[in-house]
Amino acid sequence: MQVMDDISEVKLSELFKFVDDPRSKQGLIYPLPFILNCAQSAILCGAAGFKQIGEWINAQPHSKLALMGNKYKRKPDESTILKCLRKIEIYSFKDLCYRWSLAKESLIKETSDAIAVDGKTLRASRNFDNRQPHILSAITHNTGILVGDQLVPNKKSEVGVGKRTFPTSHNFPPHQ
Repeated sequence: MQVMDDISEVKLSELFKFVDDPRSKQGLIYPLPFILNCAQSAILCGAAGFKQIGEWINAQPHSKLALMGNKYKRKPDESTILKCLRKIEIYSFKDLCYRWSLAKESLIKETSDAIAVDGKTLRASRNFDNRQPHILSAITHNTGILVGDQLVPNKKSEVGVGKRTFPTSHNFPPHQ
């Protein structure tokens, strides 16, 4: 990851330019920031998987994709998005997004002390022991900014993980 002076001044779409592209330069068609912009836009529009992200991209006019960073008249398909996102170093990417969201939260004068904590099972995915991962996340109530998340070993230990991971301050670790 590249270093930024003031992360709070960067738009989310601009933040993606600081993510290292792990792909080989040979045969590279779509820039990584474009792929990430497409994925985040599709997810914000309700896409729940790679197939739906691909369908969302296919439904967009070339003019909109050009504004998002596409330099060609072609559109990436589901497999291109999947291959690209699988290669990203996830913990560095997550840490960058986490620092960005905290910087944005500090710019908002009326932040809430209330934090919502919720656990979700990630369907259609499996971890190393072939179980569906369960993640516990915390967001600020008024702004909806993610302040931390943690993988839960099993669904029954949510409360214990929450007490250890999310203390009473906003100074949460990005991941453990």
